[in-house]
Amino acid sequence: MSVKHASESIAKHCVNWLRLQYVQFIRVKLGHGTMPKLEDLSVVYHSDHFLVVNKRHDIVVNTDKADIISVATQLQHAYPELIDKNAQFGFRFAHRLDFATSGLLCIGLTKKGARWAANAFAKRRVYKHYLALVRGHMDPDRYRQRQIDIPIGRDKEIKDYCRIRTADHPQCSTPKQSCTSIVLLEHGLYDGQPASKILLIPRTVLSVSDTWFQVLLLDVLLSQSPMSVKHASESIAKHCVNWLRLQYVQFIRVKLGHGTMPKLEDLSVVYHSDHFLVVNKRHDIVVNTDKADIISVATQLQHAYPELIDKNAQFGFRFAHRLDFATSGLLCIGLTKKGARWAANAFAKRRVYKHYLALVRGHMDPDRYRQRQIDIPIGRDKEIKDYCRIRTADHPQCSTPKQSCTSIVLLEHGLYDGQPASKILLIPRTGRTHQLRVHCAHVGHTIVGDYTYSDRSDVTPHRMMLHAYRLVLPMTREHIDVISDDPFLASLEPEWQSMQEFQTYEQFFQTHTLCGEERSPE
Repeated sequence: MSVKHASESIAKHCVNWLRLQYVQFIRVKLGHGTMPKLEDLSVVYHSDHFLVVNKRHDIVVNTDKADIISVATQLQHAYPELIDKNAQFGFRFAHRLDFATSGLLCIGLTKKGARWAANAFAKRRVYKHYLALVRGHMDPDRYRQRQIDIPIGRDKEIKDYCRIRTADHPQCSTPKQSCTSIVLLEHGLYDGQPASKILLIPRTVLSVSDTWFQVLLLDVLLSQSPMSVKHASESIAKHCVNWLRLQYVQFIRVKLGHGTMPKLEDLSVVYHSDHFLVVNKRHDIVVNTDKADIISVATQLQHAYPELIDKNAQFGFRFAHRLDFATSGLLCIGLTKKGARWAANAFAKRRVYKHYLALVRGHMDPDRYRQRQIDIPIGRDKEIKDYCRIRTADHPQCSTPKQSCTSIVLLEHGLYDGQPASKILLIPRTGRTHQLRVHCAHVGHTIVGDYTYSDRSDVTPHRMMLHAYRLVLPMTREHIDVISDDPFLASLEPEWQSMQEFQTYEQFFQTHTLCGEERSPE
């Protein structure tokens, strides 16, 4: 649990950081704001000891990052003669404003001025009034003037950026007394939605670095993006978050010791001829990739057979077909142009037979799945384009669905890690991306360990339990028929426990053809 908790916490922090980048993307990158410039400093008060500026809503007060414009760098640009070398950022800020909060900010230009201001804050003699737009129409009777007096504190879990909770929230850590007066000024609409204009008067001031805590209690309405832009940017944010979630699964399954990283020497060859090579691919390796630092089946082949590398092939070898990253099993490689052409012809004419073994969640109905054909079109998700997510044709996000057909054959009932599971044979009649995974999910029995199609809930297994078990390429010049070892045996997969066998792979094909059709009686 401690390891799982740690990894989940890392993922949450990454996702939260990305959400903040998403907000920045909406408000600036798509043109709904302009990036702050050094010349944008707005001074509203200037004396020998003090300077008060009207801060923009999209600029930090100060930062150690040299390439980011801040109020401090704007001050350095506008008043180089006033820079105090003894102050961390060249100027002494009497208080702070949150990055997203605009308005008045006081700077002490001398040590005396800074000391006077600090003394005023310490004795709570400073008055700050905020204007805000908030969602909804506040009750005029309750908010003619209302005092909110509830302790607040930092979130226990979120530490990579600031998130504040009220004391009654279970995640609130070390709450401190805080009090705010809310005064309703106007009712109106913001972007067609009910909103209220209010005055906020903080009655408590925590530490200098915490003066902005109370502002976070209110949802200040800042977004000004039209729906089309908002939709586009939300989509980008979703893609980033989904990518991070995939990295999170990888983190659990490999980085923390639940698996071992593939090595160049891990290539398992099960068939070798002059024209072809068939390997038994691991469950955690890509077939090929442009990233030089990632081990793939292609780099394993280059390491094992440097003399067979074809300089005219993109990755040195010609892959007759592909397997998903998380799918283990048989993969055919053409070693010659002739061999690659023969295999391509066989695939084009649908003469290739591929049989997969899988463990799926739940006990499939023996009467329905002695053999059942799933015939439903599938297509890519309209929104998710940065990684592959497939939908069935009846899903509103499905784009350009194509006919797809899979035969499902129930072999055994059992338990996986104490939970009901079934061992099945999958025979694809068509070769669509993620076809087997989507069809299993469609019938309510997702493949064990399939993070994507279990709605991101199936994380615990060390891998996805899908294996390319048999490959048949009946070509005129060379007939390939290879069967691999079954990885879903209790001796190899300790979490799997078989309870009831309905039929074996061999028994099924005594009465059925390679494509899964029942043999006609002789």
